[in-house]
Amino acid sequence: MLLRLLVFTLAIIGMACSTQSLQVHAQESNAASIDLTGDAIEAAILSDGAIWLKLTPSGSNQMATTTRDNLGNRVMVHVLGHKALSLMVVHEIVSDRLVIKSPSQDLDKAIEPYLVETR
Repeated sequence: MLLRLLVFTLAIIGMACSTQSLQVHAQESNAASIDLTGDAIEAAILSDGAIWLKLTPSGSNQMATTTRDNLGNRVMVHVLGHKALSLMVVHEIVSDRLVIKSPSQDLDKAIEPYLVETR
């Protein structure tokens, strides 16, 4: 009797874990994506290992529209074809600036044509 209860409990726990895992995977696969191309970037600055992007009006509009339409969801931000950020949207992002704190080496190289010198 005790063995049956233990097996039943384990079966319920296993089903609950697999259902939760499927929900998380579904949320990740349904993540929205923002693809910021060269037309969306006005300038870039490297500072303390981070990339600071100044977006064009169209890039800023693209960020605002996508984040507004995906409140509560995960959004992947790609810059010049490279994954830059993954974030959970809690409010619309209305800004002409974007900070990428840990850019990949490939993104660092891709952003070089947009770099401006700072004083």
